[in-house]
Amino acid sequence: MKTSILLLAIVSSAQLHAQTYPSTSASWVLPGGWEAPSDPQTANEIADADAVKAWEISHADIAFGGDYGPDGNTRIATIGYMYNQILNFEPNAREWRIRKNALMSGLDYEDFFLHFSTDTTLQIANSTDSQDTPFSRHPDVMGYTANPEHGGYSIYQKAPFDIAAWQHHANGGALYILLFERFDEIGLSLAQNAGAGQLHVEYPSAINASGEVTAWSSLNVSDATMNLMQDGIVSWTPPADWQLAALHDGSGASFGGGPYFAQSLLRDGGRMYAVRLRWVPATATEQEPHLADVKLRDWMPYTNSAARLIPGWDTRNDKNNDGYVDDQERQTLVNPSANARFRYEARVSPLGSMWSAQSSWSVSNLFSPQVRQQLVADLVQDWSVRGLRGAYNDDLFKTVGASQFQVLSGGAVAESSHAIDSAAIESEYISAFASLLDQLQQTSGSNMVAAN
Repeated sequence: MKTSILLLAIVSSAQLHAQTYPSTSASWVLPGGWEAPSDPQTANEIADADAVKAWEISHADIAFGGDYGPDGNTRIATIGYMYNQILNFEPNAREWRIRKNALMSGLDYEDFFLHFSTDTTLQIANSTDSQDTPFSRHPDVMGYTANPEHGGYSIYQKAPFDIAAWQHHANGGALYILLFERFDEIGLSLAQNAGAGQLHVEYPSAINASGEVTAWSSLNVSDATMNLMQDGIVSWTPPADWQLAALHDGSGASFGGGPYFAQSLLRDGGRMYAVRLRWVPATATEQEPHLADVKLRDWMPYTNSAARLIPGWDTRNDKNNDGYVDDQERQTLVNPSANARFRYEARVSPLGSMWSAQSSWSVSNLFSPQVRQQLVADLVQDWSVRGLRGAYNDDLFKTVGASQFQVLSGGAVAESSHAIDSAAIESEYISAFASLLDQLQQTSGSNMVAAN
């Protein structure tokens, strides 16, 4: 209710349109989940869920936080959500749109984030935050296929599981591990060890103009599983030609279009970094391996039960400028206080101060005028497609400063001269945020721009 009062206060009555009585500048707050009326008398006039939705559209002037579809949103002034202060590690449609536009504009997606410049240890208020995400070593997507063109079976179960991920090996079926960023190792736990055979680990090395994979190449791996005969880590140095790729052709076909593992983002053209693990038995009678768990490298480890370390990034440590600090470079670090292997590992992320076990977001670099411009452009495009009249930025308090970051050591931010837990960076960030909202209002022409 607090949010709706704030937003109603800033909306000009001239922007509302007359609706059916009894509407008198009325609003719906967080509408959705429409169902058919259970009251028999009401059901005579409003028969089903669609009729409930239509009644709402015609009996209010504005809706906050709902979505009536592009047509319905234009008939009632619909105000959506926005979260300009964050970008999720596990991508949804917004992250993919922003990254795709960055690629087309020749921008580095990593510049959209704040980064720690030195190893930083944070006190963790809630250890369950992010526990089901890559921040706790879970891949974005994992699944297996019946053949290379199969839509794929998603592995969604909680580990340890027992899945015959290589049961279709004879037809080219394989295990796929996907992440929105490059990665350099996976830890495999097996519910059943393999017999004699060969493990082939491959990556998309070429794509077409639509981003679809046109070639797979072999990774040069260190395989502690001994071809899936035991638990172990499979690791590699990320190759320069590893492509951010779409594995599916966009058809939505279960067979023939390539894997997407029941993920709408992957079905609709979203791209990720993938590795494909094929197992080829030595003979037809060899025991097939069963999978129990997959873990990413622990780049944000717990230092104790209530503290985690986010490694800092220093470009000088990446001596060959390939975006990865390899084993040889780690032996002679220019800055031994910055231990991130990839720049994304140093993203400023309020570990233990998010929303839930599914949260995996980092702080947007609103200090950059170019980033602000890109975020505004994405919002204006999204509003146009969805028929929205504006949006309010939810949870604005979740930005930077001591309320979000309890720093035990480190805390220096590459994009600011102030530490992440300082009042100075909080003031600086809110000023940048206000600039973004001003720009959004000017670009969109909407006065329905607000923050909670």
